[in-house]
Amino acid sequence: MIYLTIVVIDNYPRYLNGEVNDAMLWFLVFLALNLLPPVINIGFGVNLKSQPQWWFILAFFISVYIGYLVEGTGWGLVSGSLVIALLLYVFIHLAVSFLLAAVLATPGCEMRSIPHLIALISKKDASEHYCPGYIDNVDRWERKTFPKG
Repeated sequence: MIYLTIVVIDNYPRYLNGEVNDAMLWFLVFLALNLLPPVINIGFGVNLKSQPQWWFILAFFISVYIGYLVEGTGWGLVSGSLVIALLLYVFIHLAVSFLLAAVLATPGCEMRSIPHLIALISKKDASEHYCPGYIDNVDRWERKTFPKG
């Protein structure tokens, strides 16, 4: 995730200037858009299902319309900035979560490391959550192999 964040930062001037024929950009957008619901839902302990994806898609189409009115092109500063913000948010959130999970030995899904840190600071319990998809098998194995002592 740290590498993907660096790729976005290195290439953002190209993306803002309308170089949208880059396959890497669209791969990153696809990846970030698919990771957005679990990052928000698990990372913040909410259950918004796929609403974050739809909010982003709606905001993107609004930004394309505004860009067309203001700049005369659908892809410009407004829509490019929104896409860059999505990529940076998702990848930085995950990078910070993975680093915190390693330091704090967060049980279950690494995306819960920020709530886990808040629970440790406030001396409250944080709910454990398994990762989505097939990765939950690793979490279950970890729980059985290294039970809390």
